[in-house]
Amino acid sequence: MMNAMTDIQKVFLLLIRLGLWEKEQGGLSQDDIRLLEKMKDEEWDAVMDLANQQTSMGVVTDALTFLPVELRPSKKIYFNAISQTSDIEYANKRMNDFALVLMEKLRQKDVDSRLLKGQGVAMCYLRPLHRQSGDIDLLILDDQQFLKGCHLMEIISNSYKWDEKSPHAEFQAMGFVVELHGKYSFIINRKVTERLIEWNDKRNQEVRVEKGLILPSLQFDAVFIFTHMLNHFMTGGVGLRQISDWMMFVNAYFDKLDLKVLEDDLNFLGIMKFWQAFASLAVMLLGFPEEKMPFYDARWNRKAEALMDAIFKTGNFGALQKAKQLSKDTNKWVKKLHTAFGQFPVYWRVGKIFPAEAVYCFLKYSKWQIFGR
Repeated sequence: MMNAMTDIQKVFLLLIRLGLWEKEQGGLSQDDIRLLEKMKDEEWDAVMDLANQQTSMGVVTDALTFLPVELRPSKKIYFNAISQTSDIEYANKRMNDFALVLMEKLRQKDVDSRLLKGQGVAMCYLRPLHRQSGDIDLLILDDQQFLKGCHLMEIISNSYKWDEKSPHAEFQAMGFVVELHGKYSFIINRKVTERLIEWNDKRNQEVRVEKGLILPSLQFDAVFIFTHMLNHFMTGGVGLRQISDWMMFVNAYFDKLDLKVLEDDLNFLGIMKFWQAFASLAVMLLGFPEEKMPFYDARWNRKAEALMDAIFKTGNFGALQKAKQLSKDTNKWVKKLHTAFGQFPVYWRVGKIFPAEAVYCFLKYSKWQIFGR
């Protein structure tokens, strides 16, 4: 059963809208003002907890600075948010510098890498350094170059998780997590499973360069950023940061995207209805300008709050759900079963919106967790 949105959640979404769009969306309604006037310190603490859960503290802090002083939280809460955002800025500057150096080192070894998500998407924000980053994801499509890149990362890393048979590798270097991807896959529906490689081969031929970083083409990113977000929503949970990334990318490049190509790609992968559902969420609850959202369909508006309810209940990358399902059993098969079936509440919520795909994802994810890919 979907819960009615609490005042804490309403305030959080209000701050997300203010922080993302600033003057473009502007102003507070009388309802907004009345809502903020009621807030007490313990409720503001809960809003800040939600901002951390959704990895959106920088955006929320920006919103707080736009509020009239009398509508802000106490000085203690306000300046703590500013302090956290200062830390985010510092970490982003270091990560940006390291990403540039790392990609150049790879290039010098004849390894062509492309930056996925992360710092590339941050450029679409009004305050790029306030986007809370996770790790550095690099895509290396050539098999031999991927192996060469992994061997280089072994040398400069403090620790790593890598099996030469796997197309994915994770490294700890300079205080950052670096993930190298030779291939990628998503669990969403049968069409994505069967057609993703064909789509990648068609759309991932070109690159673009932004501020020295090598990024995939706009048409590739338009689908990849959304599909990556959707994969997390379908198989564990997604946070507001990932949804914000998608929105800010679409907003920044709306005039440069070939919408006919985008439409063809979404239909080819069978994910147009998902796009339209999240488009309604973006327009109805997150302040996205309706006229700039491709394929917005008001018929999906009734699903917007159900989507948001699922997002609040799982947290960023499903962190809240995962915390509930941690198994202390030492038997590896029991742990695998706990992991697989512990996700059932996620699929139950998703199934209320996308029933056929929820069943497909549950079966696929459970098989993967128990028997491997």
